[in-house]
Amino acid sequence: MNFLTFGPIDEIFAISLLTIAGFVGGKLARYLKLPAITGNILAGILIGPYGLHLLSYQAITIELKPIASFALAFVSFSIATHIDLEEIKETRGRSLIMGVTDVLTSSVVVTTVLYFVTGSLTLSLLLGVISGATAPATTLAVVKETRAKGPLTQLLLPHVAISDLTCVAFFGFVFAGIKGFQSREISLSEALFHIAVFSSLISIAIGLATGIVLKSLFRRLDRESPILPIMLVSLLFVSGLSTFLHVSPLLSAMTLGFLIHNYLRQKEAVDQAFVTLEPIIYTAFFTLAGAHLKLSLLPSVGMVGGAYVLSRFTGKWLGTFLGGLACRAPAVFRNLAGMALLPQAGIALGLIILIQEEPCCSAYSPTITATIVAAVAVHEIIGPVLTGLSLKLAKETERDLHPVMGFLLPEGVRLNFSASDKWEAIEKLVTHLSKVYDLSEEQREALLSSVVEREKSMTTGIGHGLAIPHGVLEGSGPIMGVMGISREGIDFDAIDGNKAHIILLTAVHGDQLASHLQVLMKISRMFSQEGLSQRLLRAGSPEEVYKILYHGE
Repeated sequence: MNFLTFGPIDEIFAISLLTIAGFVGGKLARYLKLPAITGNILAGILIGPYGLHLLSYQAITIELKPIASFALAFVSFSIATHIDLEEIKETRGRSLIMGVTDVLTSSVVVTTVLYFVTGSLTLSLLLGVISGATAPATTLAVVKETRAKGPLTQLLLPHVAISDLTCVAFFGFVFAGIKGFQSREISLSEALFHIAVFSSLISIAIGLATGIVLKSLFRRLDRESPILPIMLVSLLFVSGLSTFLHVSPLLSAMTLGFLIHNYLRQKEAVDQAFVTLEPIIYTAFFTLAGAHLKLSLLPSVGMVGGAYVLSRFTGKWLGTFLGGLACRAPAVFRNLAGMALLPQAGIALGLIILIQEEPCCSAYSPTITATIVAAVAVHEIIGPVLTGLSLKLAKETERDLHPVMGFLLPEGVRLNFSASDKWEAIEKLVTHLSKVYDLSEEQREALLSSVVEREKSMTTGIGHGLAIPHGVLEGSGPIMGVMGISREGIDFDAIDGNKAHIILLTAVHGDQLASHLQVLMKISRMFSQEGLSQRLLRAGSPEEVYKILYHGE
């Protein structure tokens, strides 16, 4: 079947077709115990111009180009929100060192191997610098899908963002040098300034200016202002302006994401606003990426393609191992991060477009394009599986909570909790929270006083076997919480007259009162579901409590 029989396909229909095909492919992949992303990509291959031709080459490259551009900007923004400036300062730049080491090692290994295979230094250099790029969207989506949480996951997400930023910058300098050398029309220093430094500075300036405007805007907005539309318009502006000025929308979006995460007080509200939107964007993006892949190119790349894939895997593993060893990263990161970083897609494809548009690289462009497209096909089909496997080997899958309960740590759950009355229960849980979050004795006393005062003014026993005592701390910081599960039950004077078997005590800083109220409302709706409290009472471990809570909404 070919939809072109009926004329050019409508963009809206193409988007719906992408989303539906990706959704079905993802569901089938999950049924076969594969990552949903693999199913999205295979579905894209099936409906694309190199499969059933339900979508033409023109449709995926022209009509749907704005969708791909925005999705890439969204992905870049999301991954940059995992770069925490305070964490980089606390670790004395370890994550930065590991990201740079990863890219440089991968580039050197791939360049060296391919030089012996092809004998062309220029070709080997270009493929080498592209090899440093990963697929942040793939990594992020696999982490979210497997609900991974732990040392490997914690280091992996900022590592992907830093390595991609390093790769884009490194590619700019190498590409500029090759252009200057090949064309002989401008000096190497001029090429470096115009192509690498100048364009990167413009990209960063766009993201920086937009972030400053947003910070000023959010100061003037009230708590009920819609955050999602504002952020969507901001991302559209950043992506569109960067494309118009022929600079990198990826770097602009990454700059904006970094600023939002590190300098905006409402960063948690921004994260919450994007939660429901992410699955749709990722499904459409990966299905569209699959539609670009031409699997018939695989046999034509031969030894060059095989050498690229194998040497890139070797370089990634060696780079993360050496960087992790130098920075004393956990052994689980040193040993497994290389396998988790195998996926490669959007950024690599974007870089070969730059090569295709440069006349002086015309002699190398066909080989580079065939090699990278074929490698992307391999990496995006096998890569998500290996990323999921590495997280599973690290024993970090199924450990992250639903966003509503994301503040609860494993050590914060107390099974077989008991107390003579609600006041003793509150005191025990406040003491437990203070230990888990390392609060000072002064902070513990202030929190206990706040929780008791709140409980005296109105009971927090909301029924359905749940009590949610809470208090306020001075200063700023994230929501904190601990949970006590009591089989006997504790009388919290609940409105339905029943004892509370699940006591969730939360502490919130003054700057998070609005978001805390929304969280409490969502938790209340979660526990209105029949049987949730009973399932938690039957849980035999904090990990089992996690699984139940994740699927509780």
